[in-house]
Amino acid sequence: MNINVIARSDAEAQDVIGTLGSPQALTVDDTYVVQTGTTDTRDYSNCVWFVETVTQGPATKLTVKVEWLHNALPTDRNPQGSESISGGLSTLSVYEAEYTLVAAEGLPAISLPVAGPYALVSIKADLTTGTNPEVIVRAWRKA
Repeated sequence: MNINVIARSDAEAQDVIGTLGSPQALTVDDTYVVQTGTTDTRDYSNCVWFVETVTQGPATKLTVKVEWLHNALPTDRNPQGSESISGGLSTLSVYEAEYTLVAAEGLPAISLPVAGPYALVSIKADLTTGTNPEVIVRAWRKA
């Protein structure tokens, strides 16, 4: 009898900003909160980020930025690009996912093809006063 065991390293998400027991409070000055450390994306074809708002406060928009690193040093970052083609010309720009917050609605996942061996995600809210929104960002690496 031959039993094949398949190890699934993509079966569990990794908290990269905040956790269920300790969500990350975003600042009121519209600055990015950057994940501590990096997400190892080697040997994976896609990475999916799930953004969950635990408390929204008066914020109406969240912005998420993904950067790729060729090594595990958070200082060597390259932003995720976005391409638009018009009239045969290609224009590259920095990709940022913007979410309009609506109470009691989930946010769409961000799914990107892996562009480097490590990733770094940042998030900010459009908040100038009031209660800081709290978030959790999880990365799920797809093999």
